[in-house]
Amino acid sequence: MWCLTQYPPPSTTSTTDGETWVWERELKLVEKMLDLDPRNFHGWNCRRAIVEHLALSILSSHSSATATTTASFPALLSHPCVLESDGLKSKLLALAEKELRYALKKIESNFSNFSAWHQRSKLLPHLWTAKGLGTEQRDAEIDAELELVKQAMYTDPSDQSVWFYHRWLVELLSPSHTQQEQGEPTSARQIKVLEEEVGVIEELFELEPDSKWCAISLAHYHTLLAGLYGVDVEKGERARRGRKSCWNS
Repeated sequence: MWCLTQYPPPSTTSTTDGETWVWERELKLVEKMLDLDPRNFHGWNCRRAIVEHLALSILSSHSSATATTTASFPALLSHPCVLESDGLKSKLLALAEKELRYALKKIESNFSNFSAWHQRSKLLPHLWTAKGLGTEQRDAEIDAELELVKQAMYTDPSDQSVWFYHRWLVELLSPSHTQQEQGEPTSARQIKVLEEEVGVIEELFELEPDSKWCAISLAHYHTLLAGLYGVDVEKGERARRGRKSCWNS
C-alpha cells in the first residue's frame, strides 16, 4: 500500500484524475481476486483500503474540506464539511453506492459472505445521513434489508454472518440516545418489527429444529421484547423455551 501512495500519476489535465488513476487500477485487480475467492477477507480489507484512498483523493480536490476534517471513509459521508458541499457529497455518495452494489452482487451470488455483509453495515448509516433520509425513508431501507436477510436465513440457517447482520439491523430499530434522554416513549415500530422478526425466525425454527442460530436469536430477541413491554405469562414461556433450546443446542 505504501508503494501505491508513492506511485507517480500519469500526465493529465485533472489533478483528481491523476491521483485516483492508480487506485482505480488497483481496485480492478482486487475485484479479480474476489471473483476467484469472494469471501477472502484479505481481499476485502485491501478493497476497503483502496476505496479509502479513492475517497481521500476526492476530498483532496476540495481544499477547504481537507483542512477541516480528519475523518475516514465512509464516516466522511456524514461529516458536516461534506454535507455542506453538494459537489463533494455527490462524488462520495457515488463511491459509496458503487461499493453497496458490489457488496450486494457478492451477497446475491452467495449469502455466506461475512465481509460483504460487513461492508453494507459500515456504509448504510453514513449513506442514509448523507442523503438526508427522514425516519420513514430509513424505516423503508431497513425493511428492505430485513427482507434480504430473510431470504438468506431460509437459504442457509447455519450461516452465522447472516444472523450477525440481522442483529445489527435489529439494533438500528432502537431509539436514539437523544430520544431516551428526552424521555420519549419507545417506538411502537421497534416492538412491531421485532415481533414480526421473531415470528419469521420461529417459523424457520419449526422447519429447522436443530438450528443453533435460530435458538440463539430467539432467546436474544425474546429478552429484548421482555425489556420493551414486560413479560406476561405466554411471552415469558416462549422466551424460556427459546433459551432452553439454545442451551441444549
